[in-house]
Amino acid sequence: MLYKDLYLKEYNAQHWMEFVELYRDEYLLVNAELREKAGKSRIPEDICMVLLPEMGDYLFTWIEKSVPALGSDKPSDYLNNDDGIKALKAMIMRMPR
Repeated sequence: MLYKDLYLKEYNAQHWMEFVELYRDEYLLVNAELREKAGKSRIPEDICMVLLPEMGDYLFTWIEKSVPALGSDKPSDYLNNDDGIKALKAMIMRMPR
């Protein structure tokens, strides 16, 4: 996973926490049922806080799709360990908004 290594080098925990804070209020406005569905998924809560306000229910489709920014891997492939999750967070911060 060449892309995983690239994103992992970019990951900064402080930057990620600040990024998540930008979405906290928007996340609270997301439908409660959708937040509950996310809570039952294996997607980390902080990733849901960022992506649910933007993607809504599509998040659950996107997480299982091949993504060019990940070298055509699925985001869910990155959820298997801490390094993968960190790499995914770095990639999410690069996503256009």
